[in-house]
Amino acid sequence: MRTNFYFAFLLLISLSACRGIAPEDQDVIVNTAPEFSIDLYQTFTPDSNVLGLWVESFKLYPCEGHSIQYTLTRKGADIQLTLLEISAPTPCAGAPAVAKTWIPFGKLSEGQYNLNIRFGQNGLIESNGVLQVNADRCEIDMEIQRGIRLQERFLQRIPEGLVWGYIGAGGSETQAQAFNVALKNITEEPSLTPAYYGYFIWGASGIASLHRSIDPAGTESVFVRRLQSGKAAQLRELLENFRSNSGGSPLLIRCWTDKGEY
Repeated sequence: MRTNFYFAFLLLISLSACRGIAPEDQDVIVNTAPEFSIDLYQTFTPDSNVLGLWVESFKLYPCEGHSIQYTLTRKGADIQLTLLEISAPTPCAGAPAVAKTWIPFGKLSEGQYNLNIRFGQNGLIESNGVLQVNADRCEIDMEIQRGIRLQERFLQRIPEGLVWGYIGAGGSETQAQAFNVALKNITEEPSLTPAYYGYFIWGASGIASLHRSIDPAGTESVFVRRLQSGKAAQLRELLENFRSNSGGSPLLIRCWTDKGEY
C-alpha cells in the first residue's frame, strides 16, 4: 500500500512540473531545409560603395521577375533582416525562375555588426551571426544558420579605378574583338588577388566569372581591367561608339566602375 502511495506521489509531482512550464517561457527552435541562398554583396554609385546581401530562393516560380519582400532595421551595431512574402510580377511571363532581391545595408563604417536574419510565420526561423567590415575585405560568420545557405561569405573590396563588365552574345565577333583592343589602350592589367568581389569571382588563372546577379543568358566575353588615370571620359566615349551603330553592328555592352554603371 505504501509503495503504491509512493509512486502516485512521484507521478503527481512530475505532472505538476510539466504543467508549470508555460509555452511562452519555452525557447522555440525551428529547423528547416534551406529556402534562401545569401551572398555578401556590394554595389557602387558615384558617391559611395554600398554593402548588403544578394538573396535568392531555392524554389522555382512560374516566371521571371518574382522578388522577395523584406524589412530591414539598423540600430547601432545591430542589423535585423526579416524576409517576408514573395511578390509576383504582373504579367507573369518568361521561363520559370527563382525569386531574388538586393538588400542594401547602406554605408557601413569599419567594425563588427550583429546580424539577425529571420523569416517564416512570426519570424520563427531565425539565424544569427556577425558581419565584419574592413577596408579591404568583409566577412559574415553565422553562428546559428537555419533556413538559409550562406554561399559567398567572404567579400573582397573592389579597388579604385577598376572597370568590369561583359559583351553580350549575338553581336559581331569582329566588333567585340575591336572593342577589347580599344579597351586595352586605355586600361591596364588589374593585378587582383584571387577572390570573390561581388560582381565577379577572380580566379587564380586571371579569368573572371560573373556573379549570377549580372550574368546574362548569353555572354560573348567578360572583361576586368584597371582604368588608366584621367581616362574616364574616353571610356564613356568608347562605350557609346560601340553601343551605337558604329561599323553597322552595335554591341550589347554592360560596364561598371567603382563610380557606378557606365
